[in-house]
Amino acid sequence: MKKLFSVVCVVLALAVAAGCGPIIGQAMRATNGVKAFEFSEGSAGDFRAVKQVLVFAPFEKAEGAYFICRGEDEANLASELQKQGLYTTDFTMEREYGKGPQTLAALRAKAPEEVQDQLKLKWAPDAILSGKILERDENVAPTVGMIQELKLRLDLYNLRTGKSASVVIGIKELHQHTIAEIVKELKRRIDTP
Repeated sequence: MKKLFSVVCVVLALAVAAGCGPIIGQAMRATNGVKAFEFSEGSAGDFRAVKQVLVFAPFEKAEGAYFICRGEDEANLASELQKQGLYTTDFTMEREYGKGPQTLAALRAKAPEEVQDQLKLKWAPDAILSGKILERDENVAPTVGMIQELKLRLDLYNLRTGKSASVVIGIKELHQHTIAEIVKELKRRIDTP
């Protein structure tokens, strides 16, 4: 009798725990959204002023931040910026580890047409978009998926004027929607005069 009672208690406990998973997952998802947005240098007008943008990878990363796959965030960002109609984009990546800052500085020192020639682009970029991963954390939300908290600094360098602009964007979202939501928020903010 004691064994049967113990088994029933374990089964009931598992049933209650299984029912809490979806509730916990939905509660975690309820707090998704934009957590930070601030122009740390320049303004929305600087981001509006360009049309053709070269996205440079890899981004730098702050202490404690990490890449999931080196260059993936940047490639997805280039794709989303174009898909959402913000810019015409192309993507380049420095593959030699540790050489990214030097390559970026060398590209920024060139005229748009020189960058086009060097990288064999279809058009001369107005600007180069680079950045830094400031924070990243991921948690599993039961029955919902992987929720990512990501904070980026996007640095836009206008090759034609030599002017820089930076924006810090923090978001909490389902992993697969994080970059799209960052671009959507950036577009919303720079489209609003």
